[in-house]
Parts: sequence; C-alpha cells; structure tokens
Amino acid sequence: MSAPIGFSGLQIALAASPKLIDDTHASGVGSFGEGSDEGDIFGWDEDGDDNDEDTFAKSPTTDNESVSPNDGRFAKIYRDEWICRKVDAEGYQSLQLSYFWRGDLEAEGPDEGGGPDIGVVEYSTDDDCGDDADWDTLKEHDMTEYEAWSTQSAFALPEELNDSEFLVRFRNNSSANKEYFRVDGVLLTGLKYGSVSGYKYDEEGNGLPGWTVLLFDG
Repeated sequence: MSAPIGFSGLQIALAASPKLIDDTHASGVGSFGEGSDEGDIFGWDEDGDDNDEDTFAKSPTTDNESVSPNDGRFAKIYRDEWICRKVDAEGYQSLQLSYFWRGDLEAEGPDEGGGPDIGVVEYSTDDDCGDDADWDTLKEHDMTEYEAWSTQSAFALPEELNDSEFLVRFRNNSSANKEYFRVDGVLLTGLKYGSVSGYKYDEEGNGLPGWTVLLFDG
C-alpha cells in the first residue's frame, strides 16, 4: 500500500459572524418588553416582590428616570435583589454577553463610608437561580456612575460555558434602600459549531477506509 499523500474532499462549515442566541425577550424592542406599565420582568426569575417595588420592569419615561437606551422597559433592581435567566447555548461557542447598565444618584463609593455599591453580573452552571447556587462573577459595576446609561459593550464569556446551558444573573449589591442597579438590552451571541468531513487516499487515488484524521490549528 502506498503512503498516503493528501486529504481531499474537505468541507468546512463555520459561522463567519456571531449569531444571536438569546435577546431575552420575544420582541425586537428590548430585554424587558414594550409599554409604560411597571410590573413583572417576563422571561426572568426575580428575587423580590413587585408589589413592594423590590425588583420590576420600569417605564423609560417615568419621572426622575433616564430614558431607556432602546425605548423599551428596563430592569430596575432593588437593594440585595436580582434577576436571573437560564440560557441555552448548546451548539454555540465563543459566547459574548452585552447589555446597558446604569447606577444610582444615591449610591455610595468606598470613600463615603457606605460602599462600595456595585452591580454584579454573574453566572452559574447550577439549575437554581437562588443564592444557594455556586455563582462566579463576570463583571462588577460601580453604581456611583449613575449619570447616564453605559454603552452596550460585549465581552467574552468563559470557555467552560460553550455548548451548554447555564444561568446569567444581574444582582444589586448595595448598602442602603433606594439604590437601584438598572439593566437593559441584554444580548447573548455566539458562533455555531462547524463540521469537517473528507477522505484519505493513496497515490493512485484510492480511498483508504478506517482512518482517523485529527485536524489541528494551522
């Protein structure tokens, strides 16, 4: 048998650009829906009683509020409360998370004796959104930066979350009442896993069955 000299019929199908996995709401308007009514944050688990204004979706045009970046409702998360959502990223890699956030006028920094007041973004591979789950921090935001909404910058998620289901949680870690962590426009994107196929052949062009071919970077 002649020594194999090539790998022919190679087909590669890889996503050229990130694909939307989850925009956290069925409408194209934003993470938390349209309308001016306060109420539940649909599609998310919430820690807090909406009737007590602990955690809720807020109108973008309410007095003393900065208009939402995408003209929809935004999550207004009360002290020590959180919103949480399960994400199905099976079949995706190179995951990226993006969102808008905003702090609060009443928030205190570490030099003011009460802080730091921070908004925390975290993930868990557990099934329970509660505090008993094992949470890892993705980002922490200084809530004294309250004057305007942030940009919707994307950042990479840990590789361990590729091709998996996991929880994403936004939590308000503040020192006093009426210090809100605001979140909007939550998006998760990723690259679909591709496939490689082909066959190995000899100098006469005869296919050689039963080979395992390993494809490395480069």
